Amino acid sequence: MAFGLRFTAGERIEEGDQLCVGEDGRLYKAPTEPKIKVHTLEIWPDQFQAIYTSKKNFEWRKNDRDFKVGDVLCFRCWSPATHEYLQYPKIERRVTYILYGPDFDIPEGYCIMQLADGKRDS
Repeated sequence: MAFGLRFTAGERIEEGDQLCVGEDGRLYKAPTEPKIKVHTLEIWPDQFQAIYTSKKNFEWRKNDRDFKVGDVLCFRCWSPATHEYLQYPKIERRVTYILYGPDFDIPEGYCIMQLADGKRDS
């Protein structure tokens, strides 16, 4: 039995693409989930502790990494005094909401990200 290929305009099958069979018996390119970016960020000890204990559920940053809802922020504790990472576990938090500047007097090029609870890695 031959299957017909059916694509939207301009869609191409590339190596590694997943295919699925539709209800009509035709092959379709399987939908893909958007790629989530993981951003590793340095954070000072007092802010690290506040995120670790879930007292702080937001992060203010220069938006030089094109932060998006769904991205994961991986925080590493950084000592400004010794200029080295401290021996604390990494903390991962998913971004659930973002306010971008210049809205609400946030400077242009900066953002405030709401953080969901996440996992702590050793």
